[in-house]
Amino acid sequence: MANARGWRTLLWTQWGRDWERRATAESIAARVTQGAGEGSVLLLHDADDYSAPGSWRRTVAALPRVLATLADRGLQPVAP
Repeated sequence: MANARGWRTLLWTQWGRDWERRATAESIAARVTQGAGEGSVLLLHDADDYSAPGSWRRTVAALPRVLATLADRGLQPVAP
């Protein structure tokens, strides 16, 4: 389906495991940025339909740290 539309398919290279009940903003940021570099695809979730209730709030709280870490590495997020 994606190829028929001219889209490129890709998988993530880092994930925050932000759906886990025990995840914190700090653990999410650390996990998703560990080893992240140019060309990395970071996976985070913006809803908790299939995860611990309220998990998206911890993901949102992790974003400033994620963005700061990437900026410290000279990286900036882009849309695929």
